[in-house]
Amino acid sequence: MKKMRITDMFLAFPRLVLAMVLTAALGPNLTNTMIAIALVDWTIYARLGRAEAMKVKSQPYIEAIRAMGANDLRIIVFHVLPMSISPVIV
Repeated sequence: MKKMRITDMFLAFPRLVLAMVLTAALGPNLTNTMIAIALVDWTIYARLGRAEAMKVKSQPYIEAIRAMGANDLRIIVFHVLPMSISPVIV
């Protein structure tokens, strides 16, 4: 669980307050506000993406692909990523 510590630290802060502070630091502009919101809201998508990837990774067909000799990069790119990206996009 050490891999999500930075995400947990960002989730500990109030997102709206953090976005307002970033907007104030960048300047009162619509583009800067959108950048500040994007910098603050990445944690939700990171946790969702990790949960989906862990769910797909535990499927039996991933173990079968690994037993057939596929390397980790191939499994991630061709099997885990396509199956876990759709819930994150939606």
